[in-house]
Amino acid sequence: MLCTSHIRGKLSSRGTLTARAAMLAAACAALAAAAAPALAATADGRAPAPGAVGRPVPVGHRQYFEGMVNGRSVHAVIRVVCGGPATTGHPQRGQKVQVAMVVPPVTADQGYTGTAARKIRVRLTWPAPVSAAPVRVAVLSSYGVSMPVPKALTVPCSGTGTMLFVPAPGSRSAHRAVVHVKFKSNGV
Repeated sequence: MLCTSHIRGKLSSRGTLTARAAMLAAACAALAAAAAPALAATADGRAPAPGAVGRPVPVGHRQYFEGMVNGRSVHAVIRVVCGGPATTGHPQRGQKVQVAMVVPPVTADQGYTGTAARKIRVRLTWPAPVSAAPVRVAVLSSYGVSMPVPKALTVPCSGTGTMLFVPAPGSRSAHRAVVHVKFKSNGV
C-alpha cells in the first residue's frame, strides 16, 4: 500500500514513528476505513451499487481535508437565480458543499483540522463595495456527507467568490481550506 511504504521511511533513530508519519498513518487508516465498503465486492461477487458507501467518517483532530462545492474543489460554480436586471439573487436548488479527507502532500487551498477540530464551518465571501462578513453556509461533522447551499442566501448574479472551510473549534495548527467559486446567473 502506498501509505505503508511512505510511512516505513519515516522512523526516528529509535525506531518510532516521527510526528508527521504518525499523522500520515492516522489519515491513511481513516481513508482505508472509509473506502473499504465502497471497494469491496458484495457476497455474490458483484461490485456495490453506485453511491453505496460505508459509514461517514467523522471530522477529527490532525486530519488534512479539502472543501468541495458541487463536487468540485477547483473551478467550482454556484448557479444563481436572478430576475431581470437584478445584480443579486439566490442560489439555485440542489447545490451542495462537503469535505473530503486527503493525504499529504497538500496544496495551499487544502486544510488541516489541527489539534481541536471536530467539525468544519463553511462560509461564503465575495468582493463587495462595502466589506461584509463571510456568510454562513453549513456546518459539516463528517467527510463525504454533503449539505445544501441555502437558497435563502443573497449572492451576486455574476463574479467570483470564495468558499471557506474553517476547522472548529480552531487551534494554532488549524488551517482552513479554500474553494474559489464563480457565480453564474441562470438568466431567469
